[in-house]
Amino acid sequence: MTPHPPFWIEIIDKSGTVVSRQRNVAEAITIGRGYENDLVIDDAFVAPVHLRIAYEQERGVDGLWLEDLATQMRDCGVRPEIEIFDLSHIHGARRLIDAGLIDERAHVQFVMGVNNAMPAKEHLLDILLGETRRALPRATWSAAGIGAAQSPVMQWALAR
Repeated sequence: MTPHPPFWIEIIDKSGTVVSRQRNVAEAITIGRGYENDLVIDDAFVAPVHLRIAYEQERGVDGLWLEDLATQMRDCGVRPEIEIFDLSHIHGARRLIDAGLIDERAHVQFVMGVNNAMPAKEHLLDILLGETRRALPRATWSAAGIGAAQSPVMQWALAR
């Protein structure tokens, strides 16, 4: 893995003024009100570990990965619906499970018929379903088609 470029975390007050700025070069940092965090925010509305920001390099794409809502939903017992627009989203869900942010019984929804994403093709539903069963064996699933694709996608889903 090549070194990633630094990124900045800015604390901004209600008026939009930057109160503080922290340069980050670590692979990951945590933010929250607990003293174990890299950046501590003294605010009762901030969770003890509120946010994790990690730099990741996968499949030649460099970027930041934020984990916040998953933590809050997990702590409240909410099981989110994970919308799947392509195969990589299935593996993203697996990473959230492996990190303990969502439980093994995730619910995924295949979204088909979106321009520049997953076309509404029956054989592609089979590929998505097969990969989900392999990577997320305890997950439940549903499928949705956008616009005119809704009816055929529902028929394909019901047939499985």
